[in-house]
Parts: sequence; C-alpha cells; structure tokens
Amino acid sequence: MNQVWGDVSSLRNTVINELEELYTYKVPIGLIISHELIEILNYLTIKIGKEIAVYIDRKGNVKYVAVGSNQQVTIPEMWIKRKEGGLNGLRCIHTHPNGNSNLSSADLSALNNLKLDMIVALGGDEKGIRCSLAYLQPTKGELTGNFTLLSELDIATLLKIPFLELIKNIEKELIYTGYAVGQKDQEEVILVLVEIQDKVETNEMEEAINELTSLAETAGLKVSGVVTQRRIKPDNSFFIGKGKIEEIRLLIQQKKPDCIIFNNSLSPAQQNNLSEFLGIKVLDRTDLILDIFAQRARSREGKLQVELAQLNYLLPRLIGQGTILSRLGGGVGTRGPGETKLETDRRHIRKRINYLKEQLAEVKKNRAIQTKNRNKNAVPQIALVGYTNAGKSSLLNTLADENILAEDKLFATLDPTTRSITLEEGIRVLVTDTVGFIKDLPHQLIEAFKATLEEAKASDLLLHIIDISNPNWENQKNSVNKVLEQLEVTDKPIILVYNKVDLLQETPIMPPERQENCFISTKTGEGIEQLKNLIKDHFFGQNKVLKFFIPFDKGNILDKLYNSGKVLEVVNDYQGYNVIVEINEKNFVEEFKKYIIME
Repeated sequence: MNQVWGDVSSLRNTVINELEELYTYKVPIGLIISHELIEILNYLTIKIGKEIAVYIDRKGNVKYVAVGSNQQVTIPEMWIKRKEGGLNGLRCIHTHPNGNSNLSSADLSALNNLKLDMIVALGGDEKGIRCSLAYLQPTKGELTGNFTLLSELDIATLLKIPFLELIKNIEKELIYTGYAVGQKDQEEVILVLVEIQDKVETNEMEEAINELTSLAETAGLKVSGVVTQRRIKPDNSFFIGKGKIEEIRLLIQQKKPDCIIFNNSLSPAQQNNLSEFLGIKVLDRTDLILDIFAQRARSREGKLQVELAQLNYLLPRLIGQGTILSRLGGGVGTRGPGETKLETDRRHIRKRINYLKEQLAEVKKNRAIQTKNRNKNAVPQIALVGYTNAGKSSLLNTLADENILAEDKLFATLDPTTRSITLEEGIRVLVTDTVGFIKDLPHQLIEAFKATLEEAKASDLLLHIIDISNPNWENQKNSVNKVLEQLEVTDKPIILVYNKVDLLQETPIMPPERQENCFISTKTGEGIEQLKNLIKDHFFGQNKVLKFFIPFDKGNILDKLYNSGKVLEVVNDYQGYNVIVEINEKNFVEEFKKYIIME
C-alpha cells in the first residue's frame, strides 16, 4: 500500500489522495529529481502549509512520502539495509513551507545518521523555487560525517547535476566490510516511561527506568535512549503529548533505533497510532515481557503457555496488524512459537487459543496427578516464589547442591524445577522453583502460566525470596504479594528469605513481622543452615527432652511415648516408671501433659 507517513490527521481525504499520487511519479535515471515533481511538491506544500518529503531510490522510484509539521519531517523507515560504512540508496527531497531553502542542522544530522545518498531542501517564494543540497564526503575510505554543501541553487542548476555519477564516485572511495546494517548483532531501542497523575516518586521513576532497561537487556536489546514524561492522564490517541512525540521523532532520527518500547500498557489504537505516526515499531511493556518469555521457553508446557499469552494479547490488536507486522519485519515483539500465526485472521486465532487451552488443561491434570502422588508419599512440598532475579534458582542450587540454570537476568526460570532436599538424616522435603514475578505482571501471563503457578497453590509452604540488596526491595516484595493474592495462595504459611546479604555493609534490623524470616547469601552460604532449621521446625517441630512418671497401670502411655519419640532412659521405682524422652513437639499429644515431672 502506498501510505503517506507522518501527521495526516488534519488533512482532507482529497489532499491525502493527492499525496498518495506522488508514488506514481518516476524520476529519470541520472537526475536528482524531475522538474514536474518539484512543481507538484511546491504546490502541495503551499496548499497544506506543512513540510513534505519524498524518498527516491536510485532507479528513480518514490519509495516513501511523508508529511511533517511546518518545521520538520522525518524518514518513516529506519531499518533500511545498506552495506556497512556505505550509503543507504535513498535520497531525500523535502520542502520548507516558509520558503527558506537552506538545510537545517536537523537535515544535516539526518543525512549523516541515515547515510542518505543526498538530502535536498526546496523553498519557494515570489522569486521562484530555489534549493540547497548536501551529500556525504568520504574521508580515508569511510563516511565520518564530513559533507559537501551547495546552497541557494536555482532549479536549472539542480537538474544538471549528474546524480548517479556523483554517487558512483563516492562509493568508489568507500571501504566496505560487506554486511548489512539491518543485520546488526543487537536491535537498538528507545525506552519511553510516562508518570501518570504525579503519583510516582523520583526514586520510583529511576527504579522503573532501571527495571525496563534490565528487561530490554534480558531480551538482547541495546538501549540507545530514554524519554520520560509526566502527565495528569494519558492521551487517548497517542498516550503521550504531541510535543513529546516530536521529541521522540528527532531522537529516532539521531539514534536510528529499531523500535520504541513504552513501560506503560498501550491500547491497540494507541500502539497503532504511534507506529503509524513515528514510522517505526512500537511495543509496550507486555510485548517486551512476552518476547523474553518466548526466548526462554524450553519445555513443551512453557511454549504452550507463551503462545497462549501472545495470542490473547494480540487478538484485539489484529485490526491493521497484518500490514504493520509485514512492514516492520521480525525482531523483538515478534518472536516465539506463535509467531507464524500473528498475521492470521481472528477466527483462526480463536481456534488456536481454544486448542492451547485444551492442551494446558491436560498439563494441569497431569500436574494434579503428580501432586497427588507426592501427597501420598507424605513428603512436604515447598515452592520458591519471589521477584524475578531475587535468587530463587540460586537457592535451589544451594539446597540441592546442583547446577540448575541461575543467571543474573530477569526471568531466567520459566519451567518449574522440583528437587528433593535432605534437611538432615531421615528428613526430606520437595522444593520447586517457579517463574519469577514482576511489578505489573501482565494478566495474560498470569492466566497463561496458571498451570505452572499451580505449584505454589499445591505447596505446603512458600519461601518468599527477597533481594535485600535492591534499594526497592519493599516495592518488589509488595508486588509479589499482589500476585500471590491473585493466585489465592495468601493463606499458605510463608517464610521470608532475605537473600544477597553479602552485598550489604551490615545486616539490617527488620521490624517485627508476622511471618518467620531469615537472612541468607546463596553466594557465601551464610544463613542457609538457619533456613534449613526453620523449614525443619515448620514441618517437624522442635525436639524437647522431657521427663515423665508413668504409673504401672498406664503402660499404654509408655507404649505411646516409645512410638512418639526417642526413649533415652527408663528407671523403675516402687510406683511406676521414670522415663526420659526426646520428643518432637509435633508428636506431643495432650494426654502426655499430666505425666510430665520435669522439662
């Protein structure tokens, strides 16, 4: 489709149609632009009072048409492939409504950053149309930002410049490394974070920036810029204000990112509007987290859950997405087992969702059978829960003396891992590592991963792992508690495990808490024995040495003491038995009380 890029919301359909007709013009090979195209660009610029830009390839085809403000216009496609160190094969011809034909600093910046073949500015007044142009000039075989600038040319001079010969001479001086810039090792992104209603403190905004940066890096992305804004409420159409959009457009031109990622949740309309207006892929926080999950899913169950979450999220976004996804290409936000289905129709998507739900129902049924079998064996079950990257997998490694994947990345664990842990001789428990939580965890993920999170619901005890070295650990703790509420597991007994104390100068003094707690370091082993004792005491209680006097006619009580504890000594006297027993408080029954003579 021949689309007009940029801000066309204020233009009548008849004008948009005229702009779309620019795609039908073909510039004779060898010329920078035709006289006819100059005239129509000048006419339309005067008519709408906005900058108009056309991007022409070396065959003379108009590849893109864009409309800007009365001051600037940016290129819509930032992922144009070119040889490393070379030109991108497009020249930009744009108009200045104020009649000034001089190239601005933003124009020259676009020339260098986008490695355009050439950039030309047209300005018309009562004296006629004049122009300025610039092209990059190689230095020692490389494009270093040096350029040749020709100003205040008349149209006759512009039309006489041998364009292709000029470009060939430039390229003869270049030294290529032979691969496409579009195939770079890392996608680059600009992050956008918006505070709503002034309710976010500065330190919380810093935390949000750090967390979104960590998420981007976990997805394998390189952050090339961060934009923030404070608003009373989101804009219905674009979420952010027009001024901030213009700021992002300029940043796109300077940084050449592959996509924009918002920390906020965007509606399908807002996401589409931003992508159309900026001419670049726009994702939100949920897109990014889904992409990370798609990369990390390994088991069949994990892949089913990721695909279900992806499709549930994409279903309301399918209007217009077919062309957008095709245009934007692959990369972040389009990965995963469900990526081949993203451009299918709604009916097919719904059918696929129903199939995935059926498959996950089977997974849930099988998991329930496994849990039932564990319960039959009467082995206590523990689930590790906590904020992502708090150290759950590292703790499981330490307890089980194994080497389960434990990376310093967010969401290193997606598939639950269960290990048998021996606390001491004869005392065994099962410990399961679960997927990490995060602030504002997308509800699609909570729904899709319910089968995995059933491990937390089926457990007898939760260990809530908290990264005490993180300055925002309290917020992270509260975020986990919110997810536990959603999972309806807040009635479970919980031990708070404050991890990474080795990164602190001193162990903090905590206020009294309802739950048991301890401080540990999975790196140094500090506090691990204390944690094991807390677990053992929770399930098996503490052992006490008690002395009983059992009359001769209460031999059945003596038998119960033998069955309930370890009898250390029995001494007969003329009335009965003096018995010393080591007994666990869990096995102590009420009828023993009246026979105690010493604790």
